[in-house]
Amino acid sequence: MKDSVIQKAAKGLSILFVMKIFSRVIDFVLNILVIQEVEPTIYGLTIHYMILTNIVLFYTKMCLKNSYQKRGQKANQSEIVQSAKNMMIFGIGFTIFIGIICGAVWYYWYNNLNEHFTQGLACYILACIIESMCEPLLSKFVLNFNYSVGAKSEAIAVFTKTLFLFFLTKVNIFHTLVNFGLSQIFYASMMLLCCLFFGGYQSLIPSKVEGKDYYITPEMLDMGYQFTVVSVIKLISQELEKIVLINVKKDDVKLQSEYLLVSNIGSLVPRYVYAPIEEINFNLFAKLSQKSNKHKSEKEDDNKDEKQSLVENKNVAKSKQENEVSKTQETQIEEKKQLHSEQLDQARDILSKVVKIVNIIGCLAIFFGIPYAKAFLTFLYGSLWNYPACVLALQAYCVYEWVMGINGITEAFVQGTIEKSELQTYRNAIYSSTFFYIISCYFLVEYGSAGIILSCILSMVSRISVSFFYIYRKIFNSQMSQLSQFVIASLPNKIFFIGCVLSLFVGYYTTQILFPHKPLLQLLIGGGNAGVLLLYLLKVQGREFRQLFGKEN
Repeated sequence: MKDSVIQKAAKGLSILFVMKIFSRVIDFVLNILVIQEVEPTIYGLTIHYMILTNIVLFYTKMCLKNSYQKRGQKANQSEIVQSAKNMMIFGIGFTIFIGIICGAVWYYWYNNLNEHFTQGLACYILACIIESMCEPLLSKFVLNFNYSVGAKSEAIAVFTKTLFLFFLTKVNIFHTLVNFGLSQIFYASMMLLCCLFFGGYQSLIPSKVEGKDYYITPEMLDMGYQFTVVSVIKLISQELEKIVLINVKKDDVKLQSEYLLVSNIGSLVPRYVYAPIEEINFNLFAKLSQKSNKHKSEKEDDNKDEKQSLVENKNVAKSKQENEVSKTQETQIEEKKQLHSEQLDQARDILSKVVKIVNIIGCLAIFFGIPYAKAFLTFLYGSLWNYPACVLALQAYCVYEWVMGINGITEAFVQGTIEKSELQTYRNAIYSSTFFYIISCYFLVEYGSAGIILSCILSMVSRISVSFFYIYRKIFNSQMSQLSQFVIASLPNKIFFIGCVLSLFVGYYTTQILFPHKPLLQLLIGGGNAGVLLLYLLKVQGREFRQLFGKEN
């Protein structure tokens, strides 16, 4: 059964990768063409819409979705599926409420930025409401690790949205801000239609759980309450730098445009590689944790039964048959202890392999992204965006990309396996981390985009420390030797790492001395070096990666 769950997760991860790469590569190319048509000052204003969208959808997509993936131990599968769907249906109401509040706040504070700002704002809020309607339709597929419906729907929606935005930009009927808003409505509508088409029609009217007098199981509802605070803190951690930027540097539209451009480029890997890995691993770790906790609970019940049985045996003649029953009970308890241990070993093995993948991606981002950052900006956007501050910001984002990946996967493990009794301690640690982030972001914003990204790196490092402390206690039983073995196992191949370091020097020699004014040639050389290293890595560790993705038993 557990192998089946992991195989489903691996298959879902493969589907998400393929569909995201297909849709996002085309989306990225078309977005470059759109940005070239848009004034930097106008493009900078869209950061408001990005923040608004994330805030309005956070409760549905982050809090409630994480809550139902925790499943619980007492309900059966059909009750969990119905309860999850109801929870996400009620989430639509929360989205409408949050959208109205955020719309009013943004209208009051930022309406004077542009005469068309409010029209785009209204479009984005409507798009958020439509997009939230997709979540109830996808909940049963997510619980069964069937990500094909959501992946196909998102791929089509993203692709057609960018085409629509490119068309609106070219025909120039509406203002640019309105074009962005209309394209977002188009995306949400296409997403909803595709979910209905691929997933089949489902009613968006909640119904009580079969045989019960409630809509949401008590365990799932309680996890929703518990995850609310954690989700708010996580939202602040994700959006704080943008909120500080649009308020502290409200009049510096160029800085806003610069940060938005760099974050859009730098977050390509986090959005399209890390995000599906984190989502599926959170679901997988939650499922493994559910099984492990069930076995743990059964083990405790059996211990109680055994003690009661031993007391009764003292008051009754000790027959041979009773002794055999006692031995059988002891054997069953030992088997459940072993199964619980196997679940933890399995989670540790999966976590180690995924962290290794993130470390490999991080090496590529740092050792190839830093020397070729200017060439990348020049080739894609021309001389308008390759000034030193923008280049420095993109180089800083290359480091942030690696740290972000480590934080994402470790938090996915923690939040997927954490128990109710441990949540308060975890929340307190996250509070401290967030407070540190707020202080550092406020002061470092004075150093421009690079300063903002540095504050993000410091915040992520503090959150990684919190997650690793939990992991250290959870699956390593506070044994430093086991943690050291885990860290060593998650490091990239030595020859691959040495090759990356050498490529850093090759990159600087190529860009600064050999071909300083030929960005395309610089990128081809850098891409060739990276390709050779990846081919070597696949040759020496291909079997390990195929096993992780379910391609080989």
